[in-house]
Amino acid sequence: MNSKKNVILKDLAAAGLEKCLLKLTRASSGTWEAGPARVFTGDLRAALERVGRDRPAAAVHVDVADKPPFTTALLFNSGDTGHIGSCFVKDPLPAAAATERFEEVMLIEIGNIILNALINSLLNALNRSAVPSVPMYIAGGADAIAAGLGAVLGSAVNFRVVTAALTIRRDGREGLMEAVVLLPEELAAELE
Repeated sequence: MNSKKNVILKDLAAAGLEKCLLKLTRASSGTWEAGPARVFTGDLRAALERVGRDRPAAAVHVDVADKPPFTTALLFNSGDTGHIGSCFVKDPLPAAAATERFEEVMLIEIGNIILNALINSLLNALNRSAVPSVPMYIAGGADAIAAGLGAVLGSAVNFRVVTAALTIRRDGREGLMEAVVLLPEELAAELE
């Protein structure tokens, strides 16, 4: 695998995330950080097995119907979803927190912001424009996430996978997420 392509993809992911997380830190009640980006080649199942510190429980994904299409996902670990959702807002929202789907709505919004930053970084580097899909929430663990993303990705087998671990810290507690971009090799090659 060409290390030059990997460096370019890592740099693009890092730049998009850094700017986005700085804005999220200013707007929310937690401190956001991104770990170093990693790049590898693999299929969807391999990507889900290699990312994160724990098996993902839920994901938000945003797809780009470009030529060729690609997808992004923000994976959440099961024990962290409540903490992550509560860190998204600066002020307490006691009435909203009692809403049945409050946590899901917060995770969708966080995913939408972070994934669109990644998508825009990639599209700008490719000098392309495309409209990302509406963010979709998938719950039910790694198998449900694989099925949901697999329906979008179709018959494509191998991807250039870009991942970055994200952490949100607040009140001595941290929540963990993983941002993932699944690029067809054809699209990754254009970034050389």
